[in-house]
Amino acid sequence: MKRILFPRWIPWICLLGLCAAVGTAYGDVGSIELSGGVLAPYDVSEGDTSVGWQIAYAAGVTDHVEIGAIFMKTGNFEADNDITDGEVEISTLMLQTRWLFNPESTTRGFIDLAGGMMDVDPKGTAYASSRSGGAARLGIGFDQALNPHLALRFSTGYTTGIGRTSEIDILDVSVSLVFGVRLLE
Repeated sequence: MKRILFPRWIPWICLLGLCAAVGTAYGDVGSIELSGGVLAPYDVSEGDTSVGWQIAYAAGVTDHVEIGAIFMKTGNFEADNDITDGEVEISTLMLQTRWLFNPESTTRGFIDLAGGMMDVDPKGTAYASSRSGGAARLGIGFDQALNPHLALRFSTGYTTGIGRTSEIDILDVSVSLVFGVRLLE
């Protein structure tokens, strides 16, 4: 039986909503942004590639710091672990902090750090239905403004599982479209 997406993650989703509300209330006026795009992950442990997608929310708390959340989902990876010897889909939901360089520029660099939960969902023959654990991510990238409300984001990052998902290590490259109430002053 297919389980509901992240049933143990409901407290995390509530925490993300609270962070979004607090970030919006205390953030710089007009610095709210939403982004979404394609993801090209590489599974370091198995040497397999996939295609996936991501969506993110962020609110500026200072000129150089944004807080928010990111959800990433990969396509199928080959896996050989204790829950399957076939393919798995990996989903992560994390709280994220991004440090911006040159926030007033049309090209602004950033470093991001995120932590949250990871879900490993086997496809096909499986010894268990799925497994959830912690996740951490470190990334770098830059935004290229197209106009005051729209930018392209190019980023790369390293995501690792923690605890029950510790066998998962992913390098990713992504391109996202960022919509902001005001990305540039």
